[in-house]
Amino acid sequence: MRTYSDTLFTKLRARGWSVHLLAYVDRDHRRVFCADAQRGDSRPYIARGESMIAALLDLDTQCQAAEWQIDRPSPPEPLGPAQPN
Repeated sequence: MRTYSDTLFTKLRARGWSVHLLAYVDRDHRRVFCADAQRGDSRPYIARGESMIAALLDLDTQCQAAEWQIDRPSPPEPLGPAQPN
């Protein structure tokens, strides 16, 4: 049975992101999850959370925002003044 975090991980990879997940213990002895993603030559996106799902949800939100900025069409060129005939 797949968990929601597995589904998010797979969804990000299917959209072309290279995703990594790391768990570590900080100096206050808390477990922290760190997820990062990068696509092509874009900058890496990093998210941290106290649970794996929190880190992946934050990362997914960042990646969706980046996709919107990268994939949206350019604004049309402004029209110049009308030329007289």
